[in-house]
Amino acid sequence: PQGVVIDLLSRTIETSGDGIVVFLSDREFKILKLLIEKSPEVLSRDQILDDLREGESASHRSIDNVIVRLRQLLKDENHEFIKSVRSV
Repeated sequence: PQGVVIDLLSRTIETSGDGIVVFLSDREFKILKLLIEKSPEVLSRDQILDDLREGESASHRSIDNVIVRLRQLLKDENHEFIKSVRSV
């Protein structure tokens, strides 16, 4: 995303406009990394859950909440970078 730096080594997202660096939670990091690695493949919530289930519990709603948070951090108001596809 323009104006955003994602650093997978430090698990941070930095916005260039304000220079704020945000450290990602484990779940945020795992989901963002998965989406990047699988791009442009469309992933269902169940596929994301299967990847996360190693050592932690999650629900469809918690996945939705993380996606909302990642969109906020990426300044992705128009869902250009993380797209939702219905009926997947």
